[in-house]
Amino acid sequence: METNGKMRRINLLRILPLIIIIIMAKECVLYGRTRNNAIQECLPYQQCSWTCNKENLLDENNNGVDDRSEGEGTWPFKKGETYTGEAYAWAGYSGAIKWGADIVSVFENRILDTNNKWIAGRASGDTLPTGYKGFAGIDCSGLVGNALDINRFAADGYKFNVSQIKTRCIPVKLEEMKKGDVFASNGHILLFPGNWVTEYSKVKVIHSVSISFSNDVHERKVIADEVTIKQADGKVYLWYGNNWHEYAVLSPFPQFSDFKPEEGEIIGDSKPEIKVKIKSGTNIKASSIVMKIDGTVVSPDISPSSDAKEINVSYTPTDDLSSGRHDVYKTSALT
Repeated sequence: METNGKMRRINLLRILPLIIIIIMAKECVLYGRTRNNAIQECLPYQQCSWTCNKENLLDENNNGVDDRSEGEGTWPFKKGETYTGEAYAWAGYSGAIKWGADIVSVFENRILDTNNKWIAGRASGDTLPTGYKGFAGIDCSGLVGNALDINRFAADGYKFNVSQIKTRCIPVKLEEMKKGDVFASNGHILLFPGNWVTEYSKVKVIHSVSISFSNDVHERKVIADEVTIKQADGKVYLWYGNNWHEYAVLSPFPQFSDFKPEEGEIIGDSKPEIKVKIKSGTNIKASSIVMKIDGTVVSPDISPSSDAKEINVSYTPTDDLSSGRHDVYKTSALT
């Protein structure tokens, strides 16, 4: 269920002293989760505490050291050490066993399953050696999909990749980002928790990542991170790995725009037409759209009347609005 609305203050004047103030209420819910819920859903992945056992190492040499740490390797997980944050594992599968979107309980059970060999974390080129059950952990799109509760709509019922999540979102301006919106490149996606370190130039993010953006440390887990950001030529760039990387600024939540009356507009009409446009990366269920004025459900005009990614909603009161405050609330759901 996806709902949205917009809190805007509009002054409407017919004849003095009639003053009508319309408040358009705003609430966002994505398939049952608010923006705050999406960020809260990340906390268990960030706070997950686990100890790396011998069985959690990719250790074909059987020497108690992860093979990816030998030579010049910098694999972060060591036998007997405890870590905070679910391990980052590039998505994959072996038969019916999948990894890359493990919820915390699944990850913990795999790590504690010493009767089998579940490898903590996976890099993109890692293959599953003979004698191992699978990998344990979550990748960037697995985390975002789980936080937003959209992975269940994936074709395999397990997870979307970055490109697939991007198709379910719509572009927003950097200055208009809200909790639960995302930064996405061709291969990585990060959640915006709503916190700017320095407005529009340094931002806090939550992601499952191999190398931290803030200090280039190989952490390979779910972390709260900070990243420097810039805008140039209408594009947004994030700084890490000693380079700028282009990212799209997107929202999985529906966007309400083109409000009428506009904020501060004075209209000599006690029956003002109230309009709003709803846009989403996935189809909006036209039959689910509800408008309320002062808590009373009204019947707005909806165009198109069928499900679509963009729907216009309008309503003109049948009775004169009295002087004072009037609350307008709109909701919609995704198909």
